[in-house]
Amino acid sequence: MSLIDLTPPFLDEAPVGYLRRLALRNGYPGWKSLVQTIGLNPSVNALWANKPALSETLGLEVEWLNNVMPANGDHTGLCDSFFLRSRSDPICPECLSKSIHLRRAWGHCFVTACSEHGNFLIDVCPECGERLVTGRFGIEHCDCGFDLRHAQATPAPDMHRFVSARLQGDTRLVPGVVEFGEMKDYIHLAKLLFLLATHLDSTARRPGKTMRPKTVAESLKFLDGALSLLQSWPEGFAIHVNDRLVQGPSNEYSLAKRLGSWYLGLKAICVKQGAFAPLWQVFSDVVFDAFDGALRGEVGLTPSAGMARRWLSVQEGARALGLSRAVLSEAVENGEVRAEIIRQGTHYRMAMIERAEVERVRTARALWISTSSAAERVGVADSVLQNLVRAGLLDSDPHWRSTILKSGPISTVALEGFIPQLDGLLSPDKTVTDTLAFNDLTARHTVDREALVSLYRAIFAGKLRPIGRSQRHGLGGFLFPAREVHRFLGTAALSAALTVPQLERATGWKYEVIDHWIKAGLLEAESVKMHGRSVRVVTASALCKFRREWVPVSDLAAAAQSKSSALQRKLATLGIPVVGQRSTPTGVRRGGLVPMARLVGLIDWCRAAKAVEQLSGDSL
Repeated sequence: MSLIDLTPPFLDEAPVGYLRRLALRNGYPGWKSLVQTIGLNPSVNALWANKPALSETLGLEVEWLNNVMPANGDHTGLCDSFFLRSRSDPICPECLSKSIHLRRAWGHCFVTACSEHGNFLIDVCPECGERLVTGRFGIEHCDCGFDLRHAQATPAPDMHRFVSARLQGDTRLVPGVVEFGEMKDYIHLAKLLFLLATHLDSTARRPGKTMRPKTVAESLKFLDGALSLLQSWPEGFAIHVNDRLVQGPSNEYSLAKRLGSWYLGLKAICVKQGAFAPLWQVFSDVVFDAFDGALRGEVGLTPSAGMARRWLSVQEGARALGLSRAVLSEAVENGEVRAEIIRQGTHYRMAMIERAEVERVRTARALWISTSSAAERVGVADSVLQNLVRAGLLDSDPHWRSTILKSGPISTVALEGFIPQLDGLLSPDKTVTDTLAFNDLTARHTVDREALVSLYRAIFAGKLRPIGRSQRHGLGGFLFPAREVHRFLGTAALSAALTVPQLERATGWKYEVIDHWIKAGLLEAESVKMHGRSVRVVTASALCKFRREWVPVSDLAAAAQSKSSALQRKLATLGIPVVGQRSTPTGVRRGGLVPMARLVGLIDWCRAAKAVEQLSGDSL
């Protein structure tokens, strides 16, 4: 079949509207009569399913048909048959005045305004008051005969103009309306509006079946709530999301169960379809700020940069604090850390901790630090810090592990006053060259702990003032006159004392030999604390006493340019004992000592023998 009067369709013309225009031009009473003559069922669905027949029998362009009647799989934009008006046939009077054809966009139930002229569409005849239906005979006339081109349209608000424009792909900006998506996203706008409109009541878990609006008035009422959320963008939508989170079932800890089908629908549009990223970001921000449930597995959320969750699980809170989950759980259990118990059963409890509470714990813990951290902060060795504690100048809490609010035994507040205090006591004296730094005032300089404690107290009491500062950081760099330090330490000062390794280097005696002498009681040694561990030192007086009583065989052999073993044999023939020897695993004996008294006796005997020999020679 071929039509006598075939006029090409307009690019924005509705397919049924085009068939109506063809029917009128070719003498048919309506578009249904036209398609019935070619053996097709006069329904919109039948037209969609029989595009090849339309093209062949009516001579319609295949390209145009595919554009205005796309495949059934395309349910976006103006192509979504779910939102097509089935009875109401609204028009824009000004558009009809320019061209008598039905615009394709007018058939969408959410298009309520003309994006070109900014007026509401009209679907009621102003003359007779009857609804304009799809089955009316004319396009520009009502069935009562009124010329619809003369109807007076009402200006539409900005939001309705915006929605109507975006639904039909009109990308022109609408003053007063903020975009909540990119232009490509608006093919999903109808689904978004339908979701928001049918789920306005945040307390309803399962919205009932909702009828699509049939008239322009019904569309305005239907969209009113949804558009109010988007008009005050983004605050209105954010408040709505927050209300849904608050009013949802509080015993549900997942987003899907707390927000129900509304969330699943929104996620399908924004995440699965990748549309309306700004809207999903606002949603994600509100979830991060207000949702007190678990987000485990929610990988699709896209909060703003730097946005942190307000509510944390115990595991997340423990990770933020650098603690184990067990430690934080115990603190929640005993009430030391405030938390919301959102779910619990026979053998488990699910708690959520507010970030502010986590920060409170973090701040409190930061005020208490470990001994090594405290020493580093004020610039001293660990042993110096321990001496400050022993002197009563710094408090240390031995029970700090009993609370989660302390990360160590030392209070940072107590540390803050040390450096300013010594700064205030500083009395520069460049004439003194022999100085000791505060960091060196340790057991290396005394075996008397009480004397060391007295020294520290004297320093902070102002009785021993620093005379300068070295380049060393903090408290450890303050310099004190060595003479005054030794005066406070008294006879226990270790400036003339040596540790066992130092004595080994100074004398050449083997470490294991010195160790043996000390254990045998032949060489006196004192045990002092150095760098947190016990160290043996030999004072000058103890070394002098040892030298007065004993002479190492190795020293005698070196002086005689002989070997120790040979010298020991000679001493044995003279009847002089060798004591203090240590046997090695190989059987070698080392560390022999000769009593000084026996050596002196031998010298006296030699002198007497020589005198006798001289007397004998004189008599001869």
